[in-house]
Amino acid sequence: MLGIRRLALALLLLPSIIAFGASGDGGAMDKQLISVLTEARARNYPGVIDAIALLDKRGRRADASLLRLLDYYVGEGPTLELDEAITKRGKRMLEPLLARRNSKLNCLPDFMQVCMSRFSDGISARNEHISHLVDAVRSGVVLRPEKQR
Repeated sequence: MLGIRRLALALLLLPSIIAFGASGDGGAMDKQLISVLTEARARNYPGVIDAIALLDKRGRRADASLLRLLDYYVGEGPTLELDEAITKRGKRMLEPLLARRNSKLNCLPDFMQVCMSRFSDGISARNEHISHLVDAVRSGVVLRPEKQR
């Protein structure tokens, strides 16, 4: 009987929990991630750079979204901006970068056309890119776009 009451209470609270989560900062991060991916899908690379810059300004709250972008091809120039945004965060990014490198690609269904999985070597290219970022972070180097070109 107690288990049924707990289940009923959980079901009553579920819409509130979902609404709270959607209105929190996670929702804003998702919108900014979607903004970057929408620009990438449209091949509007200046727009991708601007969207990454906006995401980058969110500080620590943007870490997870920046890492998620590694699963996508966002353009050569924007990737350089993404590299800077990730490496300037420093050592706190090491563990999440290593975890991402050891995971499979996790792309949103609406953005499969910019997912690294569309390339035959997509996951290995992503993992090689992550290794480059890990090396930079371990060395204390911030990868700046003008120095990577």
